[in-house]
Amino acid sequence: MSECLIQWVLPLSNLRSSRDCEMGMIYILLPASLVLAALALGGFIWAVKRGQFDDLDTPPLRGVFDDDEPSEKPSRDDSQSNNS
Repeated sequence: MSECLIQWVLPLSNLRSSRDCEMGMIYILLPASLVLAALALGGFIWAVKRGQFDDLDTPPLRGVFDDDEPSEKPSRDDSQSNNS
């Protein structure tokens, strides 16, 4: 198996035939893909349980309907003009 990894990294080495190494890579890639798929599914389930997908309509509209109320904290220009 390690010879196949060496051949995969250094394709010029002729340690084994390429057909043997192609089948050997399945034993590495298949479990790796299953682990990644399980992580993705777990992340999706975690997000659904935490309510990440509950309200899909309101967040894009928050920027459109911005509040027109002035902020409570005065700006520096306002505070300097009151002291004069």
